[in-house]
Amino acid sequence: MEGQRVLLDRIEQVCRKAVENVFGISPTRVTLDFPDQFGDLALNAFHLAKDLRKAPPAIAQALAEELEKDALIERATPVKGYVNLVLHRPALAEGALSPALRAGDSFGFRERTDPSQRIMVEFSSPNTNKPQHLGHVRTNCLGDSVARLLEATGTDVIRANLVNDRGIHICKSMLAYQREGQGMTPESVGKKGDHFVGDFYVLFETRFREEWKRYRDEHPEQSEISRDEFAKISEWMAGARDVLRRWEEGDEEVLALWKLMNGWVMEGFEETYRTLGIRFDRIYLESETYQLGKEIVSEGLRKGVFHRRDDGAVEIDLSDVKLDRKVVLRSDGTSVYITQDIGTTVMKTEEYGLDGQIFVVGNEQIYHFNVLFEILKRLGYEWAANCRHLAYGMVNLPEGKMKSREGTVVDADNLIEEVSRLAHKEILSRQPDVDEKAAEERALNIALAALKFMILSVSPKTTMLYDPKASVSFEGDTGPYVLYAFARIQRMLEDSGLGPDDVEFDPAVLTDESEIRLMLKLVEFPRVVEKAAADLNPSLISSWLLACARAYHSHNRAVPILKADDPAVRKARLMLSRATATALSQGLKLLGIKTVDRM
Repeated sequence: MEGQRVLLDRIEQVCRKAVENVFGISPTRVTLDFPDQFGDLALNAFHLAKDLRKAPPAIAQALAEELEKDALIERATPVKGYVNLVLHRPALAEGALSPALRAGDSFGFRERTDPSQRIMVEFSSPNTNKPQHLGHVRTNCLGDSVARLLEATGTDVIRANLVNDRGIHICKSMLAYQREGQGMTPESVGKKGDHFVGDFYVLFETRFREEWKRYRDEHPEQSEISRDEFAKISEWMAGARDVLRRWEEGDEEVLALWKLMNGWVMEGFEETYRTLGIRFDRIYLESETYQLGKEIVSEGLRKGVFHRRDDGAVEIDLSDVKLDRKVVLRSDGTSVYITQDIGTTVMKTEEYGLDGQIFVVGNEQIYHFNVLFEILKRLGYEWAANCRHLAYGMVNLPEGKMKSREGTVVDADNLIEEVSRLAHKEILSRQPDVDEKAAEERALNIALAALKFMILSVSPKTTMLYDPKASVSFEGDTGPYVLYAFARIQRMLEDSGLGPDDVEFDPAVLTDESEIRLMLKLVEFPRVVEKAAADLNPSLISSWLLACARAYHSHNRAVPILKADDPAVRKARLMLSRATATALSQGLKLLGIKTVDRM
């Protein structure tokens, strides 16, 4: 990526030299912004004020004349605390197009150094009692995109998935199947395994609610009994607790059923991951990790990190960092959830020699991860400073929130199917004579682009509303809109007769304002990739893609490309189009979106 930032690096060096010449000081920081108007780039004088101890407007005024002495700068205009720069047009064209044309599918990406930083990104983390739902789509898309961004900036990434395959919720599905499954299998009823098991989770809830209602009808004096209170005396809940107890004791019959049903679910999960284009380097099972951490707590107790209460429980006092007291072992010696996470996090680091870990988990777990990271730091693990929780907000549909135990959740597979149907309808409305098989394949690609783009276009921390119908529109702030820009360029390049290795052009002829705006977007791309990776924020890539697609469509409306009269202009504009297609493809790749040559 360093070689692809040559133009920006050269301009930054020009600005640094200007500061030294005018003020006799080498600045700590030089910042170039991309303004929407009044120039190609803007030197930010506010970031120089601390070093120079002068007001930003005065700094900008003093630097403008000096900057215009360099051949790269056509004009430098001081505006308040900025110096707006207009670049030498041939230099801009060469610096914008050549890196994309020559780097191809590595444009905007940095090669991994040896040794590079190794980071584990843990995401998805579904429960094996039901299919993945809309919330899982968000963590899947976020985790995958963050991993891609880190890899694009030179990090060695391990993709991990910690599957919750044990606990009372798993036992509810098992009990319902034991009582009413009648030997059915996913194959015998023609269902994906995760949907099949999820039906029994819903069935358990149905039977529980029926029992709860009967109890209130038969005991009028208890008509206000709460769900939690009734769960203590419910026969169905007692049955689920018994299944859990037998599982923990290693009962062969229960373990056999547990392995069978979890196997069905995992097969279903794998199919969903394949459809979404999600992969993992390592899948951890909570049933294999839930007892980890006790030895680490014992060692921390010996070192004084933890202390034992009068009732025998072990806790840590984090009140000095406003995290209160946290129990890490109960008085009977059993683990709590944080104990397991301490052990699992340490185990993963030792297994892969990690420099840090990123956990893509909902924002309801912010406190939990703050406690986990603080405990790891106090235990002396230096790498804990490089552990981060990428907390994301909920995803809602226009119909509102949905609960899986009531069977009203929108699961990932059905959502993909619905968006594919909408995309298929959109394709047929534009191309009624298209081949049906081609339409179906194209519809799935467009649907996945629509789904991923809309989810990743929102900052991870934000609770978002996902509108399936709006997401598949070929116009507006959508994935299909960006795909359409790419496909449009591909059709044009096919019609142009240019060979794939033909990258020579005359940079001096690209002077139209629409060309300038588009070239500046190409110059900006490597920097956007770096910032998106540093901030763990794929929405920066989505925003750039939309801006680049808009700039291309504006350029295509403003000037002729294939039909340009001057052969040199035609060639240069086609090279600009090819460079734009490369950049769009690279940006979409970072979101896990495949390009299409036809819409």
